[in-house]
Amino acid sequence: MLKPKRLQALLTQSLSTTVSSALLFTTSGSLLAYASKPEPTTAAAAKEARTQAALASAIWQDYDVLGRSGVVGEVLGGQGSGSGPRPGSGSSAGSGSNGVTGRRRSVGADVQGAGTRWVCVEAEMGTLMIVKVDVDSERSAVHEQLLMCLIGGKGAEEGILKAKADGLAKYLAEALVEPEKNGP
Repeated sequence: MLKPKRLQALLTQSLSTTVSSALLFTTSGSLLAYASKPEPTTAAAAKEARTQAALASAIWQDYDVLGRSGVVGEVLGGQGSGSGPRPGSGSSAGSGSNGVTGRRRSVGADVQGAGTRWVCVEAEMGTLMIVKVDVDSERSAVHEQLLMCLIGGKGAEEGILKAKADGLAKYLAEALVEPEKNGP
């Protein structure tokens, strides 16, 4: 069973001067836990977190279609990460099919067409680093694919966001398999 207060405490640890929010949500956009600066004590902050999770989910779904079709791998020349086309617009700037205006920074996808592993997008709210939380659904009570998003400021370094997001996603994946031992 997921424990929201423990998840929020874990997500709070990833906040810094460059990371203003951390979200854990499903691919359908359902928010499971979040942490943000300043402390999320109001209904308005919770509503904003739900909106951010829905937007991140829409961005993820656009890129995941490309990752599963192998288009991202073709664009990358057989490499597993880097830049790919922006879904819905055909360019690196403008408004995508999800209505988010911003500039794509980079995408990581499996070359074999297994889907997207991570997406980094610059949007009006900041830089979004969205990563897949690889939970073993056979050993976990979690049966829907989980995503985690870190939202950094305009000057946030992609590498720092990616490293933080990867570390947190790996910890979450392990903790969600055996929640009694590991935490959440």
